[in-house]
Amino acid sequence: MAFWWALQHSFIPFIVEWRYVIWRFLFFLPGVLVFLLIYVRIRRLPPLILAHWAMDLMAAIFTLKF
Repeated sequence: MAFWWALQHSFIPFIVEWRYVIWRFLFFLPGVLVFLLIYVRIRRLPPLILAHWAMDLMAAIFTLKF
């Protein structure tokens, strides 16, 4: 599951350069593994959903070009 989640996130933003996609995959993989370990420990999704939402919001803010 961690592999597919990291792979899914590595294509955001969609840039067709395989080195970039691989770098993004390797960047997201540890975070996804941490999320999975936290879920296994607490067995509750709402805190993880809120954390993911906050991370998505921050990523959107950081990728805006002014």
